Amino acid sequence: PPQFSEITDLTVTPKKKKVKAGKKLTLTAKVTNSGNIAAPGVVVKFKSTKKSVMVPTSKTVTVPANSTLPVKVVAKVKRKARGKAAIRASSNGWSATSIIKVKPVKKKAGKHGR
Repeated sequence: PPQFSEITDLTVTPKKKKVKAGKKLTLTAKVTNSGNIAAPGVVVKFKSTKKSVMVPTSKTVTVPANSTLPVKVVAKVKRKARGKAAIRASSNGWSATSIIKVKPVKKKAGKHGR
């Protein structure tokens, strides 16, 4: 049989997550190679819809034959981050998204910055 490597799936976990502003969150993109030889130099790109939620732009990995490789990245949520951010992972035409809901840091009662 011919030898080939083929990326046939990409998923991201967690799909949805609440994170406090100022904290970090580890996201795992799982890349599947359905081929019968390893797929070297697979670039998994990451993009956030918010500048206040930062992720590495990409990671290059080798996905072994007939297996799924977890690719972990850390999203850094800035203290001033608010609302929702979508983190999109993409590779070889496949993409998946994780929705992060930012919980603002509660200000301590009694301190009013004027």
